[in-house]
Amino acid sequence: MASVKWIKQISVINTTFTGPFQTIDYVYYPNKDNDQDAFPVTAININSTIQKTLDMENINTGKRLIKGIAWTGKGVITKVEISIDDGYTWSNADIVPGKNVGYR
Repeated sequence: MASVKWIKQISVINTTFTGPFQTIDYVYYPNKDNDQDAFPVTAININSTIQKTLDMENINTGKRLIKGIAWTGKGVITKVEISIDDGYTWSNADIVPGKNVGYR
Protein backbone atom coordinates (compact mmCIF):
# COMPACT_ATOMS: atom_id res chain seq x y z
CA MET A 1 0.00 0.00 0.00
CA ALA A 2 2.79 2.43 0.81
CA SER A 3 5.46 0.94 -1.44
CA VAL A 4 5.39 1.21 -5.21
CA LYS A 5 6.02 -2.05 -7.08
CA TRP A 6 6.78 -2.50 -10.75
CA ILE A 7 4.66 -5.24 -12.35
CA LYS A 8 6.55 -7.79 -14.45
CA GLN A 9 3.87 -10.46 -14.79
CA ILE A 10 0.19 -11.03 -14.02
CA SER A 11 -1.23 -14.51 -13.49
CA VAL A 12 -4.99 -15.10 -13.45
CA ILE A 13 -6.15 -17.74 -10.96
CA ASN A 14 -9.60 -19.12 -10.15
CA THR A 15 -9.14 -19.33 -6.36
CA THR A 16 -8.51 -16.86 -3.57
CA PHE A 17 -4.84 -15.90 -3.45
CA THR A 18 -3.23 -17.02 -0.17
CA GLY A 19 0.06 -15.15 -0.28
CA PRO A 20 1.47 -13.65 2.95
CA PHE A 21 0.34 -10.09 2.22
CA GLN A 22 -3.29 -11.20 1.82
CA THR A 23 -3.43 -13.67 4.73
CA ILE A 24 -0.89 -12.54 7.35
CA ASP A 25 0.46 -9.03 6.90
CA TYR A 26 -2.54 -6.92 5.78
CA VAL A 27 -5.30 -8.44 7.88
CA TYR A 28 -7.92 -6.97 10.24
CA TYR A 29 -8.17 -8.74 13.59
CA PRO A 30 -11.61 -8.09 15.11
CA ASN A 31 -10.80 -10.10 18.29
CA LYS A 32 -8.07 -8.68 20.53
CA ASP A 33 -7.34 -12.03 22.17
CA ASN A 34 -7.00 -14.31 19.12
CA ASP A 35 -6.85 -14.49 15.33
CA GLN A 36 -10.40 -15.84 14.97
CA ASP A 37 -12.50 -14.18 12.24
CA ALA A 38 -9.48 -12.29 10.85
CA PHE A 39 -10.10 -11.04 7.31
CA PRO A 40 -7.91 -9.44 4.62
CA VAL A 41 -7.74 -5.69 4.12
CA THR A 42 -9.74 -4.88 1.01
CA ALA A 43 -11.00 -1.39 1.96
CA ILE A 44 -10.17 1.25 4.55
CA ASN A 45 -12.26 0.99 7.72
CA ILE A 46 -14.06 4.04 9.05
CA ASN A 47 -11.58 6.17 10.94
CA SER A 48 -11.30 9.64 12.44
CA THR A 49 -8.84 11.92 14.15
CA ILE A 50 -9.05 15.07 16.22
CA GLN A 51 -6.90 17.84 14.75
CA LYS A 52 -7.68 20.65 17.13
CA THR A 53 -7.18 20.98 20.04
CA LEU A 54 -3.64 19.67 19.82
CA ASP A 55 -2.69 16.48 21.66
CA MET A 56 -2.15 17.14 25.37
CA GLU A 57 -2.83 20.89 24.96
CA ASN A 58 -3.96 22.48 28.22
CA ILE A 59 -7.46 23.88 27.88
CA ASN A 60 -9.02 26.33 30.29
CA THR A 61 -12.67 25.89 31.21
CA GLY A 62 -15.26 27.36 28.90
CA LYS A 63 -16.36 26.73 25.33
CA ARG A 64 -13.80 25.36 22.89
CA LEU A 65 -13.95 24.36 19.24
CA ILE A 66 -12.92 20.77 18.52
CA LYS A 67 -12.04 19.99 14.88
CA GLY A 68 -11.21 16.75 13.15
CA ILE A 69 -11.70 14.61 10.10
CA ALA A 70 -13.48 11.31 9.46
CA TRP A 71 -13.09 9.07 6.43
CA THR A 72 -13.92 5.64 5.05
CA GLY A 73 -12.88 3.44 2.16
CA LYS A 74 -16.52 2.76 1.22
CA GLY A 75 -19.71 4.64 1.74
CA VAL A 76 -20.20 8.10 3.18
CA ILE A 77 -19.69 9.46 6.68
CA THR A 78 -23.22 10.32 7.84
CA LYS A 79 -22.70 10.73 11.57
CA VAL A 80 -19.85 11.66 13.90
CA GLU A 81 -20.14 11.67 17.66
CA ILE A 82 -17.74 13.04 20.24
CA SER A 83 -17.34 12.41 23.96
CA ILE A 84 -15.61 14.80 26.34
CA ASP A 85 -16.12 12.60 29.42
CA ASP A 86 -14.23 9.40 28.52
CA GLY A 87 -17.18 7.90 26.65
CA TYR A 88 -19.89 8.22 29.30
CA THR A 89 -21.97 10.52 27.10
CA TRP A 90 -21.82 11.33 23.40
CA SER A 91 -22.89 14.35 21.33
CA ASN A 92 -23.36 14.68 17.58
CA ALA A 93 -20.73 16.69 15.74
CA ASP A 94 -21.55 18.98 12.82
CA ILE A 95 -20.52 17.45 9.50
CA VAL A 96 -19.43 19.76 6.70
CA PRO A 97 -18.85 17.68 3.52
CA GLY A 98 -15.37 18.21 2.16
CA LYS A 99 -14.40 20.11 5.29
CA ASN A 100 -13.24 19.17 8.76
CA VAL A 101 -15.82 17.88 11.24
CA GLY A 102 -16.56 20.41 13.99
CA TYR A 103 -18.15 20.27 17.44
CA ARG A 104 -18.79 23.09 19.88
